Amino acid sequence: MLIRNGIGWLSSSSADITRARGIIDSLRKPGVIDELGFLMLNSAFANRFYPGVTTIMTRARYLIFIPAIYRHIEQSRNGVGRDVDKLSRDLQFDLRNALEKNEASFIGKEGRRALIRVPSTIYWGAFESLGIATRAMSESAYQRSLSEGTFGVAVAKDDDGNLHDEDDESLWDRSLKLSHVMDKGAFPASTNFRLRKAEAQFLAERYGRLTADGEESLVTRLVDVGTSHGPESLQGLKYPWQVPGCSPVMSFELNQARLLSLFARGATLQYYAMLLEKKRDEDSRLVAAFAAWWAEAKSDLASWDLSDFFSLVRRWGVGRGKLDEQFIGGWIQRAMAAKSADALLKDGDARRIIGLREDTVRRGKQRLKVKHQLESWRLPNNFSSTYYMDYRHGVGRQIAADIVDGLLRGAV
Repeated sequence: MLIRNGIGWLSSSSADITRARGIIDSLRKPGVIDELGFLMLNSAFANRFYPGVTTIMTRARYLIFIPAIYRHIEQSRNGVGRDVDKLSRDLQFDLRNALEKNEASFIGKEGRRALIRVPSTIYWGAFESLGIATRAMSESAYQRSLSEGTFGVAVAKDDDGNLHDEDDESLWDRSLKLSHVMDKGAFPASTNFRLRKAEAQFLAERYGRLTADGEESLVTRLVDVGTSHGPESLQGLKYPWQVPGCSPVMSFELNQARLLSLFARGATLQYYAMLLEKKRDEDSRLVAAFAAWWAEAKSDLASWDLSDFFSLVRRWGVGRGKLDEQFIGGWIQRAMAAKSADALLKDGDARRIIGLREDTVRRGKQRLKVKHQLESWRLPNNFSSTYYMDYRHGVGRQIAADIVDGLLRGAV
C-alpha cells in the first residue's frame, strides 16, 4: 500500500483551518528567534513577568474590541446556523477599517482581508487568563456553540404559544460593559485605541489579579509607575529590569533574567560569526558588536552566581537541566579565561561548546553541519544590542501605557 506524506483537513471548521494555515505559514518564514535553544527559559521568565501578554499582542483595547464583537454575535443571534468564523472575521475587518481612519498602525494594515492572524486569534489566550472569558474554551469551540445557538438570548414558548426572551448566556464577564463599542453592530467612525476610563479600570483590575507566588506582574507595576509619574515615565524603561519599585523577590528574578539575556547575546553573536565563516563570508559590524558586548558584559558575567540561577529554574521546573548548565557554565568559563573580545570570538573551546549546543537543540537542522540549512540562513539586521531577550517587555509596556492613558482620562 502506498502511503503519502502530507497534511489533510478532516472535518475542520474554517477557524481550525485558518489557524493551521497560520502555523504552516510561520514555519515557512526565514529566521529562527530561538537560535540556540533559549525559548524555554525565555518563556519561563516572560510568563513570570508578563502573564496575560504575548509577543504578538499590540494594543490593550483589542481586549475590549474582540469581546464586543462576540457579545454582539451572541445577543443578535446572527451566528445561529452560520459560519461564525467568517462572521467574526468580517466584523474584525470592519474594525480594521474603522481604526484606519484614526490610527497609524493596527492589525491588518497591510494584510487586509488576506490576513491570517486576525486579532481574536492573537488575544484569545489572554481572555481566559484575565478572566474576561468566564470559562476555558477555544475560539473554534466557542464559534461552534454560537452556530448551534448555545450562547445568546434564549427564546421559549409559553403555554399559549407566545415567544419570550429568556436569560442570555454569555462567554464574557458581565462586569465588562461593551454596548458603547459597537453601535447597532457597527464600529463608530471615531473608533481608536484610547481606552475609556472604565475600560482601563477594568483591565488594570484584571492584570492586578495575575500574580506569581504573590508577586505582582510587571504590567501592574508599570501601571503604578505611569499613574504616579506620568505616562512619559514609561518610555525610558527599555528592559524589564529597569522597572522601579519591584519587590526583592522580583528584583532578584529580573536580575537573573538580565544576566541570561546578556549571556545569550554573546553566545549568539559567536554562533553568527561561526556561520559567516562557514559560508566564507564576513561582516565587520558583527566583530564590532561582539567587542561592544564584551566591554559591557564581562564584569557582570564574571560575578554571576550560576548556582542561584539554576536553583531558580529547577524550582520552576523549566529548561534542559544539565544540558543548560554545561552550555551556559562552560561558555562563561571560556569567556572569563579570554584576554580580549577577539580572543573569545576565536576561542576553539568556546566554539566547540556552541557547536555541541546546536547539535542538541537543532538536531538534523544544524546550520554548521547541514548544507541547505546554512545556505538558507541570513545574518539578522539587528544584532548590536547588549541584550538578546526582553521577555515581552516591549508589548507589556505598551499594554500598561494604554491602561495608564485611560486611567488618567476624564469620566468618559
